Amino acid sequence: RSINVVMKKRKLGEAYDAGLEAAAAVTQESTSSSSSLTPTPPESTEAVFRRLSRRAKSTKEIESTVPGEDACVVETSLPSFFDSYPSALRAIERTTGEARASLIAACDRVLWTGDESQMRSLTSKVLEPEIVDVDAEDLPPKGFFRWQADGGSEWLDYNEAINDLIETARVTEQAKVRFFMFGSPYELDFHKGMQTNLHSSTVRPVRKVQR
Repeated sequence: RSINVVMKKRKLGEAYDAGLEAAAAVTQESTSSSSSLTPTPPESTEAVFRRLSRRAKSTKEIESTVPGEDACVVETSLPSFFDSYPSALRAIERTTGEARASLIAACDRVLWTGDESQMRSLTSKVLEPEIVDVDAEDLPPKGFFRWQADGGSEWLDYNEAINDLIETARVTEQAKVRFFMFGSPYELDFHKGMQTNLHSSTVRPVRKVQR
């Protein structure tokens, strides 16, 4: 019986030693492999700019309302970051070196944190010298035109603030005007007479009527 106890202790000791050796080997392998790993280089400024400029492709399948007809596949491009912040893109195009890198980094920060303060501050500093004041006589008379978007069953009025923005753009002979409405960016093309939701790519006819 005493021999059996000794043998068991010996086997337990051997197993314990083997376990220590295996653990040491794993630790050494982990250390050596981690030391051989090359750290991932930070994303370059131009790589960030390309990512913010990218319009991702989107495919949507629309079922036919006619029995037996195949579904229609519509391919669209989702808006890029700069489609929502065109002024930031204009500012970047006017800067170089560290100023350009700082502005691009501030734009990327908006995606990660939602904080637009730095981007807007840097953008305004770049574009401020190019802001042109509109003379009071160039502004449209209050209520000169009422702009409306096609709502399907009826024409829908823009609110006063957006209506004034559109009228000012028309009077100053702008080809297009952009504005935010219902949390999404929109673009109104005067030549086409169309409004485009830059997030969903939905297009609606627009018109102006005298009050």
